[in-house]
Amino acid sequence: MSKQSLLVFPLFLLWLLVSCSQSNTDIAAVSVEELYKLSQSGNDIYLLDVRTPQEFENERLAFADANIPYDQLQKQKDKLPPDTTTTMYLFCRSGRRSAIAAGILPKLGYHNVINVEGGIIAWKRAGYQTVSGASK
Repeated sequence: MSKQSLLVFPLFLLWLLVSCSQSNTDIAAVSVEELYKLSQSGNDIYLLDVRTPQEFENERLAFADANIPYDQLQKQKDKLPPDTTTTMYLFCRSGRRSAIAAGILPKLGYHNVINVEGGIIAWKRAGYQTVSGASK
């Protein structure tokens, strides 16, 4: 391996670490406690559950507005709010898929997206209620 390669590889790793950490900090997020307070405030909020339809039907938040799996957002864009300035709270099982969705939605024109950290796992751990069955 050349001396130049030995220098370039660590620099590449450093760049990769910095760019990955920056992209994660660009995603706005709230805790389940904050989401609960918002849901009780009387303000109209838009909650998008990005889990599978089966997960959604088995257990969901009663005030969820829509269920579109994160990997179907582009294909099902017509189910998203027509107003691209709508603030959307993104929800999943643990917060991972909703964070991915928070990276996809700006590419579809939505920039007011907020990831709910911890998803339904954190929601239930905090003692908040869920419902099951078909949505509203």
